[in-house]
Amino acid sequence: MADSSAARSVETLIKTLQKALAPLPTRSALKQDVLSLMVDLPKEGMFSRSMVLHRVAGQLGGLPVQGVSQLVVYGRLQGEVQPQWKKVFYLSSGGSSADATQIVLPDAKISEIKVLEAQKPVVDPDSNPDFRKVKTLEAPVPKVEPASSQPSVAHAPSQTGIPTPLPTTARSGFPITVPVNVRTLGRWLHKPALRPLLGGALGLSLLVGAGLVVHSFRQPDVSARTRSLGLGIPLLTLAAGGGWLRWKGRRADATFEREGSQDPFAEGLSFLQANQIPEAVERFQEAVRQQPDHVEAHIELAHLLAKTSRLQEALSHYQQAKRLNPNLSGINTHLVETLKALGRQWLAQHQPDEVLIHLPEALSLTQGSAQAEIFSLLGQAWAEKGNWTEALAQQQKALGLDPHFSEAHLCVAQIRLKLGQWEEAIDSCWAALELNDRLGLAHAVMGQALMRKGQLKAAIAAFRTALSLDLSPESAAAVRVDLGLAMVHAGHLAQASQEFSQVIFNGQFKRQQARAYYGLGLVLANQEQYTEAVKNYRRALELAPDLHEAMAAIGLAYLGPKQRDASGRKFIQPQQLQQAMQQFEQALKGDPDLPEAHFGMGEALRIKGDLASAEASYRRAIRSNGSYGAAHYRLGSVFARRGKLDQAIEHFRSALEIAPNFSEARGRLQRLLSKQTEEAHTDLLPLWRWDRILRLRFSQSKLNP
Repeated sequence: MADSSAARSVETLIKTLQKALAPLPTRSALKQDVLSLMVDLPKEGMFSRSMVLHRVAGQLGGLPVQGVSQLVVYGRLQGEVQPQWKKVFYLSSGGSSADATQIVLPDAKISEIKVLEAQKPVVDPDSNPDFRKVKTLEAPVPKVEPASSQPSVAHAPSQTGIPTPLPTTARSGFPITVPVNVRTLGRWLHKPALRPLLGGALGLSLLVGAGLVVHSFRQPDVSARTRSLGLGIPLLTLAAGGGWLRWKGRRADATFEREGSQDPFAEGLSFLQANQIPEAVERFQEAVRQQPDHVEAHIELAHLLAKTSRLQEALSHYQQAKRLNPNLSGINTHLVETLKALGRQWLAQHQPDEVLIHLPEALSLTQGSAQAEIFSLLGQAWAEKGNWTEALAQQQKALGLDPHFSEAHLCVAQIRLKLGQWEEAIDSCWAALELNDRLGLAHAVMGQALMRKGQLKAAIAAFRTALSLDLSPESAAAVRVDLGLAMVHAGHLAQASQEFSQVIFNGQFKRQQARAYYGLGLVLANQEQYTEAVKNYRRALELAPDLHEAMAAIGLAYLGPKQRDASGRKFIQPQQLQQAMQQFEQALKGDPDLPEAHFGMGEALRIKGDLASAEASYRRAIRSNGSYGAAHYRLGSVFARRGKLDQAIEHFRSALEIAPNFSEARGRLQRLLSKQTEEAHTDLLPLWRWDRILRLRFSQSKLNP
């Protein structure tokens, strides 16, 4: 029996499963030695059954669990009462804890653990009083700000990648409105539309006022003279004042125009207030040409250049402003945001060296969790250069500063995928999804890792989930090609062809279009249309000359057509074999771990009769891509020819698990199983005959004592 002191408690297991499955809500119940776990799945289909069970299985390793012999996992859609599926893990600790650690994904080879499946569960968790509600451990999901809002200075990437400038009055430090005074009134009176009306009014006032004054001198009565002067003098004053204001207005307008022409910064602010961005940029550029030490002009110009995606120019003006005034408020924030936006731009343009040269400047301008995105961008640059060790180290620095940085978890998953660490890549994808369950790329990377592990059903589910979420058009095209390739491996050729054709028809992204032509070639090759397949492979290479899998596929197509000798036996001409091997060698120079090229070399070596070398090549292909059903099938054939029937049967079964419609693998497996039965029966014959001989001799000894 296992030592109970070296075992986990049920509470520890429940907490571990909760954390692993977050943000999915869970409920658990323990009755006797059976632990039941209910998992609520969102109706959008973002998490498939295979993903959930893979996650659960990955947490069951290590020490055994006290008092638990079964773990029953139920899955249901949120809002529904009855579960849709059930999986039962039978845990047998035996004499040591080692047996309890042999937990693997369902439908794979299982030792000491059986996985059963039923349409309806035996227990209804909702009506079972033993079920207790457990608080789900949910990590905070980062809010996605709209594109028009100002980006955060922290790690979250900007939606637009451009720092948003501050309002004009806050930036410039003084209002640009002109107070109403004589100059303003004069310019208003000088408006062309008012000139006829005002001129007529002033002329009439002048004539009437003058007439009244002259008329007053003719009046003998003092009171009448006073009334005439009382009306005439104000009218004359009004006429004189209006003329003076019009004259001042012309002077003020001329002065304003002269001042404006001499102050391009003020003109730039006026254009900026009127939202005339190109004109404002031009005037601010003139301002810094006239006054290179004009800090405000550099800042305003940098804001507008960043807003119009001229990030490199914006950076130079921000840097100049900082040199002129190192204590300028907010300058470090603008510098960091511009550098990060430039880093993303350089990565999109495949210029990692620019990132590595310029982005470290941002580290000196900030500290703490705000540095997380900078380290992540540096890690992406190292990944672009193929330095996976340094790339992983930078991403781990980012996560050390901010464990809730979902994009860094996703980058770690992509690096793990490149390193062939499938399990670790899946764990990192789950970590990203715990923070943001709508992160489509996390589902896509998880699908790639599952496909490499040979779990095609789960991979296809992950790719479909990714396509149902928000992805950039290029990422969506890449995921659609991956989905098609998984379907080819699974034997669903018609569906795969539809996925590839859709990407080719859109034709927006050259790289993904090339991969789609390659996938379409695989479909044709599986249908033994080798000539058409090669045409598609060559189209792929025209679009992407470094698509090494297409090079290897051409070599495999060379091995497809076979000749027949006089006896009807099929064979491959030496010229075909030589051309194929050249393609495989060329592909391996570009990618030493390319599974298609290793499989092709295995085929060539098998044809040449070098079974030991062929076996090694097939194994390398499977190590790089566990979903390579054809490699499993060929490896089974090699073992069968070498008399290793148990290993042959194992690989034929693996080929059928990947592609259930693989008729050749099914036929070979059935023949080998029949042969094993015959051999077992043959092995018993000598024992039966020996027993009969003994019985005959015993009866004869009794008759002849």
